[in-house]
Amino acid sequence: MGGVLDVLILIGRVLISIAVIALGISWGVRGQMRTALAVCAVLLALSIVWTNLAGLLIPTILLSYMAGVLMERGWHRAGRQRQEGGGPSPGG
Repeated sequence: MGGVLDVLILIGRVLISIAVIALGISWGVRGQMRTALAVCAVLLALSIVWTNLAGLLIPTILLSYMAGVLMERGWHRAGRQRQEGGGPSPGG
């Protein structure tokens, strides 16, 4: 019975991590820094009771937020254009 419980806990953690990454990217794309920081502050306050919560989720939220910001700004496209020698035309 203990093995089934361990598997369910692992599945729950994976689903929570995926949801947190999706939320962080979504907030980054929309530019909702206050929301991301507010959630991190709440998680930090909750970490007094559950230490692993802040240790895992706060960095995940912040990194996925930054990934969303970079996606929104087209960072991957700009880097590819520089490698190919292209870029925006000077006239327009």
